[in-house]
Amino acid sequence: MWADVGFATETAATRAAPVFDPVRGIVDAIPAADETAPRKQRHTAQQIFRRLVAEHGYTGSYAPVQRNLKSRRLDRRETFIPLDHRPGARAEADCGHIAVDVPDGRRSVPVLLVTWSDSNAPFAPALPTERTEAILHGLVEAFGFFGCVPAELWWDNPTTVAVHVLAGRARTVHTRYAALAAHFSLTPKFCLPATPREKPRVENRVFDLRRQWATPVPRVPDLAALNAHLRRCGVAARGRTCGGNAETVTARAANAVAARIRAAGFPVVKDRDTFDFTACPSVPRHKILELARGAWVDQHTNTCLIGGERNGEDAPGDGPRTRPRSGRHAGPVRHRGRTRYPVRERPTGTSLDRMRTTLDHLDLLS
Repeated sequence: MWADVGFATETAATRAAPVFDPVRGIVDAIPAADETAPRKQRHTAQQIFRRLVAEHGYTGSYAPVQRNLKSRRLDRRETFIPLDHRPGARAEADCGHIAVDVPDGRRSVPVLLVTWSDSNAPFAPALPTERTEAILHGLVEAFGFFGCVPAELWWDNPTTVAVHVLAGRARTVHTRYAALAAHFSLTPKFCLPATPREKPRVENRVFDLRRQWATPVPRVPDLAALNAHLRRCGVAARGRTCGGNAETVTARAANAVAARIRAAGFPVVKDRDTFDFTACPSVPRHKILELARGAWVDQHTNTCLIGGERNGEDAPGDGPRTRPRSGRHAGPVRHRGRTRYPVRERPTGTSLDRMRTTLDHLDLLS
C-alpha cells in the first residue's frame, strides 16, 4: 500500500545496519567453516552472537545475527519437486517396529510396509523376524493382496536385500531377493544412502503404522491376530483420499492393477475353450480339450503314455555288467555304472511325426 502512494520500502537485506555491517563477514565465515565439522558440533546463532561479543566487541543485538543465519539457511535449503508416478510403475518398501501386548508380555514386532507410489495403497504384514526369508514371504503376501506386481520396488539399503552398498545406486543384491525379483519380473531399486525422502510414501506409512494403527498398543493373542488387525487397517486406509486427489486410494489402486495387466499383455482369466490353437495348427484341438477336461479320470479309463524309443543313449545306472542271453529280447547293457541301450534301426520321420500318426489312430476316451 505504501509503495502505491510513493513511499519507498526496504527489506532487512537492504536496510543499513551500521553496528552489524562491520561483523557481517565474520558471521558469514563461521557457518562456512562449520561445513567440515560434525553435525552436532556446529555453531548456533546464539553461540555466534556470544563469540562476537567476547572476541570482537560487538555491541549490537542478537536479532541481526539470527536473521542473517536464517536467510543463509533458506538460500542453501534443498528444493524438491513432487513426482507424479504412473499407475503400477513403482512401489516402496520399508520395515518398522511396533510394541504389541501378547500373553507373555510386551514385545517389539517388525512390520513390513509396502506402499504404491501413485495411489499410496498400503499393506503391512507383521513378521516373526527381519531375516531375508521373512521379508520375501511378506513381499509375496503383499503382491497377492494387491493383485499385481510393481515394475519397480524401491528400498533404502537394508542388508536383508542389499548385501553391499557400492558407488552411486549400484548394490550387491541378496541372491534370494534377486531370485524373487527375477521370478516376478520386477526391477530392484535402491535409494541413495541417507536419503529416505526418495521414498516418501512408505516413510509416511511407517508414521501412520505407529501413530494410528498401533495406537493404543494392540493386545493380541498371536501373530495371526495382529496381521488380521493390520489388514483391517490397510483396507480402511484404502477408502480415503490423499495428496489432493479426488479419487480414493481404492480407485487409484485399481488403476495400477489395470495398468500392470495391460503391460503384461494378457487377460485376467484364460480358459481352454477360448484358447487360440492357430499358433500350432498341427495340434489336435479336440483331443487336447478331451484330455484337459479329465473325463477319463471320472470314467476310470486306463491311460497309456506314448513316447519314442531310446537309440544308443546312455543313462545312469549301477551294478555289474550284464549281457542278454541268446534267443531273448536284447535289453539294456550295464557297464561301469552307466546303462547303454541297444542301437536299433532308426525309423524314417521324426519322433513328433510318428507320435501324431499314432494319436490320430487312437480314441483316447474309448
